[in-house]
Amino acid sequence: VEDFSLENADLRTARWYYDMLAVFSKSKLIHEHHPHVDDPLKAWEDEHRHDPPLNESREMINEIGEGFSNYLVETNPYLYRSICSSLPNDEFGYDLTETVLEMERSLIREGAVSPVGTRIIAKNL
Repeated sequence: VEDFSLENADLRTARWYYDMLAVFSKSKLIHEHHPHVDDPLKAWEDEHRHDPPLNESREMINEIGEGFSNYLVETNPYLYRSICSSLPNDEFGYDLTETVLEMERSLIREGAVSPVGTRIIAKNL
């Protein structure tokens, strides 16, 4: 399972996400309009608020632990998917997506942003 762990986003992560969307929008790389956001964490919380609320990754991990005898949990980049989802389906779009993915990986390694992806590999023994 690979899923979105929206609860892992902090201010720096939300700022990077919305700044990237604003740059892509302003440069016409994507068609959606994404203006600069003054309060990125509030924007993140507003955008990801659901009724009923989405499950957090720890709840998903607990459920998988109930059904599988062996599982591994990893955090991973995830925001690049949303940032690049509207890029053209061609070599340019692919190359730019790879660049944004590598940027997100690097920022996670440096501790500049938090990983908001969770990967769970489960297997019954």
